[in-house]
Amino acid sequence: MNKENQMPRYYITGNTFPHKESIRALGGRWDALRRAWYTTDEVAFNNATWLTDPSKYVPPPPRSPPRRIDTNFRPCKYCIECGNHFSEISAKEAGGVWSESYCGC
Repeated sequence: MNKENQMPRYYITGNTFPHKESIRALGGRWDALRRAWYTTDEVAFNNATWLTDPSKYVPPPPRSPPRRIDTNFRPCKYCIECGNHFSEISAKEAGGVWSESYCGC
């Protein structure tokens, strides 16, 4: 049994012929036994249903805000002499050499 058979199917009914390419573009598939289009994605179903009956339009759920990127991230190394964890900036401040993994201890 493949994964698609385990997922719920959302059937799109009504006069779908004029919209078949749009439904296919939304990921819809044709079920020849039921003679209807279906999708396993609820959001695509809502969009496709809206094509055939505008009164059934359901807006998609709100998108989550984008993840913040940590702009304070600095690469770190371990000092070859003392074993401390240090950044390039702290090495410069202490007189260390970043390229040689020396923190200036």
